[in-house]
Amino acid sequence: MYLLLKFACEVPNPVAWPLFKANIVSAWSEPANPLARKASLKVLGFVSEGDALLDCIKDDIDELTDLLVMALKDPNDGVRDAGALTCAEFADNVIPDFLEEADKILPCLLDVLTQRLEMIYTTVSAGGAKTHGESAEKALLALAEFTANMEMDSIRPYTAKIIEVCLTCISKPEIFETKIRFAALNTLSACISGSEHLVFPFMT
Repeated sequence: MYLLLKFACEVPNPVAWPLFKANIVSAWSEPANPLARKASLKVLGFVSEGDALLDCIKDDIDELTDLLVMALKDPNDGVRDAGALTCAEFADNVIPDFLEEADKILPCLLDVLTQRLEMIYTTVSAGGAKTHGESAEKALLALAEFTANMEMDSIRPYTAKIIEVCLTCISKPEIFETKIRFAALNTLSACISGSEHLVFPFMT
């Protein structure tokens, strides 16, 4: 995957993208190899940060969004975490194209975020170390980008869940790290700005 990354960043797009995409997609034909799926997601997220393949990613955003939905539903924890991280990279870089895929991504992203927060809560409450903090933080940051760019009618189905998740993080400093609580505040602010009167019932 490292060689694939170098190739993608240094070879002209018309040559690099078909080969790059074929290798990324092929990782998903190996159900017994979650490491290959995880690596493909990390490379995909990384190359979205630069201009080398950004236009190609935007051109194929529907197909790549479907791949991210598969990642967020993957039976492997590591792959789901990698999917959340890549969603955050796309939400930052592949704009506005990826943000227009909110209805595909948000239900799955919220599910992964909820699972991660529950896992952190259970582990820390039992005296264990905090885990999955990065994927939870990045999922919250991706949510903030989506909610900040959605119309009120579009965000309506997700408002209650987003607010519930954010308030859970903010209200438990003994459980959740500062980075997660800060990301939750950022997401809550974006949700309030985008939802307007939809948030009033939660403010009593």
